[in-house]
Amino acid sequence: MAVASKTRRRRCKTENLPDAMQRAVAEFGRRLQADFAPVFVNRRAKRQVARLLESALPPRPRRPGRPGLARVTEAISMLDKLRRAHPGKPIKWIWRQIYPRLISSYGALPLIKRRAEEEHLRLQVRWRLYARRRTLRESLHMNSYEGGKFPGRKLKT
Repeated sequence: MAVASKTRRRRCKTENLPDAMQRAVAEFGRRLQADFAPVFVNRRAKRQVARLLESALPPRPRRPGRPGLARVTEAISMLDKLRRAHPGKPIKWIWRQIYPRLISSYGALPLIKRRAEEEHLRLQVRWRLYARRRTLRESLHMNSYEGGKFPGRKLKT
C-alpha cells in the first residue's frame, strides 16, 4: 500500500519593488481607504480594485485572434489620412500614393507582378474593414437583444 506524499506548495519569488514605487502604492492605498472606506467593508471590493489596477498596468493582454498584418494596418491609416487630406481626389489616385510606400521594391517589379501586389493589398484592406464592420454589427446585434424580442421584428401569431 503506497502512501501518498504531501506536496509542498512553492512560493513564488517576489521581486522587490523600488522604494519610491512602494511608497506611491502605499499612498494610493491610503487615499482609497480615506475616500472609499465604506466600500472596503466588502472583501470583494478589494479584489475588484486589485484586478482593475492590474488590468490598467502594462503589459496588457493581447487582443484575441491572429495579429493583423502591419502592412494592412498602415494602408488603412494612410487611406484614412489621404481621404481626409484630399477629399475631392478619386480613390484610384489615393491608392496610387499608397502602393509605392507599402509594396517593397514597387518600382522594380514587372507590371503584372505589380498589379497583382496592388490588388492583393486592396483585398487585404477590404477584408480587414469588412471584418471590423461585421464584428461591430454582431456586437450591436447582441446588445439589442432583449428578452427574446428583436427591435423592428414582429412575431407571427
